[in-house]
Amino acid sequence: MKRIVFIIVMVYLSGGIWCFAQNDTAIVEEQGFIYFDPLQEGIERYLPPVQQMIDSAMEHSPLLKYQNSARVIAQLNIQSVRREWSKHLGIISDARYGLFEHLVLAPDDAGDFQARAVPLTQQMRYSAGFYVKLPLQELYSRSNNIEIAREKEKMAQYEYETEKMNLRKLVIQQYSDLITAQKVLRVKNELVQDVVLQREMAERQFKSNEIDISDMTRLNTMYSKAKTEFVEAKGDFNLAYLMLQEITGIKFKIKIKENP
Repeated sequence: MKRIVFIIVMVYLSGGIWCFAQNDTAIVEEQGFIYFDPLQEGIERYLPPVQQMIDSAMEHSPLLKYQNSARVIAQLNIQSVRREWSKHLGIISDARYGLFEHLVLAPDDAGDFQARAVPLTQQMRYSAGFYVKLPLQELYSRSNNIEIAREKEKMAQYEYETEKMNLRKLVIQQYSDLITAQKVLRVKNELVQDVVLQREMAERQFKSNEIDISDMTRLNTMYSKAKTEFVEAKGDFNLAYLMLQEITGIKFKIKIKENP
């Protein structure tokens, strides 16, 4: 009977432990972060594909958006230049109210029409017309203006494509810099570990009077230098990681482990 109760308790506890682990895993998945040790594995495994980062950088680049707007403006400018001639055409109209004197043609006794002045009358008068003003200089230069607008549109397009190419190069270069920075960080870490082992061995030898104080001083200097280079390499790696995020506009779901 005791054995049966013990088995039930173990099953209950195991189930409780499994539920706790399951809930903890769900929290990690909900946060979506991957905990990463740069001294143990390559960060390229956890980064998006390079082409995806390039596409994201182009989508978030303010300069590329500016160049695209300039390209659209240049295209619209061609249409404006082509319609430039229409500003010399127009319609004019006029309306006046007041006392007006006018002539009336009326037949006389012989049947001939004679003009007779009508006394001033109060009335509303309307007039309308169409005008054309086309300077010869604009007539001759219209084709040139259209060609200039087309060339400006090409320039805007070239600048847009150039910025896309530069942004593509920048993402590739920053990605490469990040990978290189991690490799350098690993090398500096291995150097620190080697110096630590040498210093520990030297401390034992110093206590047994096998080496003098000058050798210990030299090893301590080597350790300080190696540790400084490791810290600098760590800073370069973190900077390259942050710069890649900034350029691509992607916040990588990676939690970098802090190493001593």
